[in-house]
Amino acid sequence: MARGVSAFGPVVAARTAVAAQILGTPDLLEKYLKVGGGRSDLESIQKHGLAAEAANHAQASAKTEKGLLTAELQTAFFDLKREYARVMIAVRSLRGELEEEGDIDGVTRLTDIIKNEATTGFQSLDLGDGKTVKKEQRVRSYEVLRAEMARDAVSLLGFTRVATKLSERGVTRPRLEKLKADAEALTGKLVARGSAAGAKKETTAQEREAVAKQSARWQHSRPALDELAKMDGRVVATLILATKK
Repeated sequence: MARGVSAFGPVVAARTAVAAQILGTPDLLEKYLKVGGGRSDLESIQKHGLAAEAANHAQASAKTEKGLLTAELQTAFFDLKREYARVMIAVRSLRGELEEEGDIDGVTRLTDIIKNEATTGFQSLDLGDGKTVKKEQRVRSYEVLRAEMARDAVSLLGFTRVATKLSERGVTRPRLEKLKADAEALTGKLVARGSAAGAKKETTAQEREAVAKQSARWQHSRPALDELAKMDGRVVATLILATKK
């Protein structure tokens, strides 16, 4: 007998097929009822088998969606981080200019922005033989970094007094507005990723529940099914698949 069946697969599909075959064949159903089997047992086996199959397909779809969202998130975050880094290069350059001009207020405001600049840390990996390599690591979550980049874009947009000087360095108001919008849009992608993961977890639970219910009814029906197989060879092959270890 099949043991430990907890997910949809050949055994669950075969059990569903046996039930469907008997229910759909009048003379087989008549024989099954004569040996003590019940129509409701077959209907339950079929129903839960189909439910398990549907949940399995939904789980695969959720897994695919999660993968796509993860790739989308990584691409969007990389593009955002690259654009942010370019903007901050211009900001640091402008601070140097303001220092030369003696613009203390301007230097202070830009220093505050630069001081809290969203960064990515590095860790040294020992490769042996005295060799090391630096590997980029995310020192804070995507959400924290996203929030910092959005906040800095807002701060720069609000510092209108240096807008012309920033524009001369290619950092125009529309560019800052786009940086802000892209950073804010990333929040939705993070939420969507979580939703896909949740959907996969939910469908996995549904699949296991359906398989468990089918297994319970199957075990109750086995004596009658075995008797039917002795009387009619049409169910033997599928029954073997349904009880295969």
